[in-house]
Amino acid sequence: LVRRVSGPNGEFLGVIFAAIKESQLLKFHEATRIGPKSVISLIGLDKRIRYRRSHLGLTGIGKSTAKSQSWKLLEKGPTGQFRQRSVVDGTTRIWSFNRFNRYPLIAMVGTAVSDVQASVANSK
Repeated sequence: LVRRVSGPNGEFLGVIFAAIKESQLLKFHEATRIGPKSVISLIGLDKRIRYRRSHLGLTGIGKSTAKSQSWKLLEKGPTGQFRQRSVVDGTTRIWSFNRFNRYPLIAMVGTAVSDVQASVANSK
């Protein structure tokens, strides 16, 4: 992550750079039990995927999400849900998202509809 640092009059003072270790994101993903075809993603405000882990591993890094419904919903508020086919692997998922207040990122979790259906079938 890179952020501009401005002075009290808006003048450029420099930049701050922060890195997130992939291993920390992987630990978080492994700790969540969201289903075998489900996804956790971090999306930049430039609409590009920064991190995406699914059953296929790390995929889609740098890919545009400009066609995602999330951008229209983000105009209404920082959180939301929608159902959409993935632009990366074509799987239909129920997506939940949350925009971070302090960082130019959106966290997205996509639960595969097939995972939900399998869970319901197994609970009967």
